Amino acid sequence: MSRGPAQRASDRRYRVVIRPWASRPAGPAALASLLAGRENAVIATIAALGLVSGLPAGSIMSLPARVLAPQLRAVGMGIYFTLFYLFVVSAPIVAGSLSSRIGSAAAAFDLGALMLALCFPAYWVFNKLAARAKLAG
Repeated sequence: MSRGPAQRASDRRYRVVIRPWASRPAGPAALASLLAGRENAVIATIAALGLVSGLPAGSIMSLPARVLAPQLRAVGMGIYFTLFYLFVVSAPIVAGSLSSRIGSAAAAFDLGALMLALCFPAYWVFNKLAARAKLAG
């Protein structure tokens, strides 16, 4: 199956524009999360966190489609979104119970910062697995 000019342009755009945004904001966002629990300017810190970490959301959500074959894309995206929403629902519950046990709201922000810091190795592993799948397929 040949690739059309739109697909080639999309791939080129992904590599040049979107891909750097997929991982770079995680560092400042993790730092903002750590500061949010310790700063007096919590609202400004949370606003900066939202502005920085909201940028790569679309490109991150499209990562599985980059490696899945068209015939497996529906099932793969279903599994991906199931796990995604499992974490989206469970993370605030875990953060809230952790904050209650410790007695400080900073624990929830620290958990968020830890999860953002884990984005770096997760993105690296994803790229390695995607390259391996490309070589095998």
